Amino acid sequence: MIDFILGKTKVQKLTYIGHSQGTSQMFCGLSVLPEFFEKRVNAFLAVAPVATLNKIESPVISKFAYSEFFIDKTCEMAY
Repeated sequence: MIDFILGKTKVQKLTYIGHSQGTSQMFCGLSVLPEFFEKRVNAFLAVAPVATLNKIESPVISKFAYSEFFIDKTCEMAY
């Protein structure tokens, strides 16, 4: 989407404003492909980022949510 927007607008870089899940996606992207975003994004505003997962009631999802291995593998699969 970033390349599509840059192509349509003909600007060099864009400002990314993410809300909730959008902030999580950008944090993941920045950690996996920092060079990609450095060339295309001039600012990142994280509005209401997901900071805690303490309201999760499912034991299975809760286990995965706090698993560093699972989070790393999920980010790798996204890119």
